[in-house]
Parts: sequence; structure tokens; C-alpha cells
Amino acid sequence: MTISDKYKFIFVEVGSTGSTAIRRQLKPLQDTKIIVQDGFNHSLDSDGNAAHIPIWALKNDLPTEEFFKFGFFRNPWEVAVSKFFFHEGYDVVKSHRFPRDTRVYTRFSGEFNEWAQAPGFLDAHYESKTKSMWDMVAKGDTILVDKIYDYKYLHTYWIEICEKIGIPHKILENTKTHKGAKQHYSKYYTDKTIEIVREQFSREIEYFGYEFEDQR
Repeated sequence: MTISDKYKFIFVEVGSTGSTAIRRQLKPLQDTKIIVQDGFNHSLDSDGNAAHIPIWALKNDLPTEEFFKFGFFRNPWEVAVSKFFFHEGYDVVKSHRFPRDTRVYTRFSGEFNEWAQAPGFLDAHYESKTKSMWDMVAKGDTILVDKIYDYKYLHTYWIEICEKIGIPHKILENTKTHKGAKQHYSKYYTDKTIEIVREQFSREIEYFGYEFEDQR
């Protein structure tokens, strides 16, 4: 999460939606130390700030109605494949513990469908914080941000965001340093894992009308 009192914005970092690239642009503007709810398990970024926390876990006493609060969603079937390659086929089992070196990892065979059928397959990224993109920006049915953008139009919306918060626009840089998917995301799925992701991300799918673009 990135907060600026001067520019009056709160950026909620939803994983695998370009959040690292956006954070790098916004980080120099951060002037507010993030305070997290007591007992809420979270990781820290390189500056010691809480990273990838949902907006409802924020404890800061801020007039948040004055802040522009935003985040991004992405096609969930694409997100799951992105996370698999980001973590290089590893899943975190019974983690919910920090720092990183205390986590327990399980190495899968390198096959996406094995990973996607494991219990808690998204824990590798979301940890104990949330189990979906929706839970990063909402509590139950109540959306707690002012705007949810679609990652598909990331660069267009980034121009809009810069204008909204009053900062110069700079092109977002690709931050991928991991081995990525080599083919269209749909080619990694079976009918079973298509439905697993559909159930896991039902709110996001309904919100933006996402569909599984079958190119198998």
C-alpha cells in the first residue's frame, strides 16, 4: 500500500496487476507511515512499510473520504497463471508466518494444474491477508475504494490516475524478473481448474464481466 497525505491518494496493491510498477512511481510521494491493525499478519517492503495489505486492515487515523483510493483487478484466469510462474511452481503451505525465511514451501512438479488444485493454492502470494483480489479492496459486499481499474487498460488508466492525483505522467516500466508464461494463459488449464478459479474469483468475474478466453 502507498499513501500520500500531500497528494491525497491511497493505492491498494493487488498482486499481479502491475502493482510493483505503479508502486515504484508512487513511492517517492509516500509521506505517511502505514499502521496496520493489531494482530494482522503482514509482510514488509524494502522500506519497512506494510506491503500488499487490504484497505480494511489500515489502522491510520486518516480522513480517508478526502483521499482517492484505488486499485486494479485483472482477469482471474490470467492472474492465477501469472502467480504460478512468479513463484516458479512453489506453493506456501501453512505459512502465515513472517519473515520470509520462516515459511514452509512445497515444490510442485512444475505443472500448473497440480498447483492450482492444491488447497490454498493462492496462499503463495496472498498469505493470510486475503484469498482474492476482491478482498483487497472490499469487505464483504461493500467496496471500500473509489475506483477499481481493469489491468487490461493499465497504461491508459495510469494516465488518468496521474491526472487525478496531480502528478506528472511517467511511463510504467515492466518489472518482471521471473520466468513468465510462454503461451496464452488458457492453454495451461483443464476444465476442472477453470472452475476452481471461477469459484475463487466469482466476485471479480461478476464485477468486470471477465470470461475465460479459451484458446486451447
